[in-house]
Amino acid sequence: MKTSVEELVGVLRETLSDLEGFTKSEDTDMTPQTWNNLEHIQTKIMDIMKEKG
Repeated sequence: MKTSVEELVGVLRETLSDLEGFTKSEDTDMTPQTWNNLEHIQTKIMDIMKEKG
């Protein structure tokens, strides 16, 4: 089964919404490594957008 870009974007939107809730929480367990991973993901998304935009 092939996943469409629209489906993947939908999953990302849901995940980002969940992530936003965690980062705003007073008792978040976000480690420096987790933040580093998020920065890496952001960079990859920006690279994709530049490549396709």
